[in-house]
Amino acid sequence: GHCDGKRSEFEELKRDVVEAVVERFREPREEFEKIRGDRAYLEEVAKMGAEKARERSGRILKEVKMRVGLL
Repeated sequence: GHCDGKRSEFEELKRDVVEAVVERFREPREEFEKIRGDRAYLEEVAKMGAEKARERSGRILKEVKMRVGLL
């Protein structure tokens, strides 16, 4: 029928959009998969974060104790 031209045009557009979306998200997804797969790396980052937080809270606690006269 006369719709065939429009249908294939739409299919082509849809395919182009899908390709563009896949291309756009391929790199971040690859990076995510790589990081997710690297458990040791994630654990190291978590440990460093915890150490920094402990260090900061230790400094804050010391400051508080000094101000209230406990140190």
